[in-house]
Amino acid sequence: MLVAFVVTSFLAPVRIFSSVVQPDPKLIVNVGGKSPQITNAGFSGASDTLWNFYEATTFQASSVGIPGTVLAPLADVRISGVIDGGLIAENVWSTNEFHYAPFSSTWLVP
Repeated sequence: MLVAFVVTSFLAPVRIFSSVVQPDPKLIVNVGGKSPQITNAGFSGASDTLWNFYEATTFQASSVGIPGTVLAPLADVRISGVIDGGLIAENVWSTNEFHYAPFSSTWLVP
């Protein structure tokens, strides 16, 4: 398993983000910040990616493609684009297209 920490300002200019994690495709991307925004971006990777917006109280994503599960349990989320996975949030406003790709990883926490 690979764990990455990313600040919101890193995601703002991103247009294409690709993760190549071999041979273990499990990836956690912890994104800090209260109000992250992503616009016109494509992300590629495995459906066993967990995008953890652990501080977010709002999260806005427009015209995005996200593989994996978006976890923003404290956030009001406004999203458009495609998610190949799932979305967990406080509230959701969406014109998103969701593709069924359940988060199937089993991780042992020490």
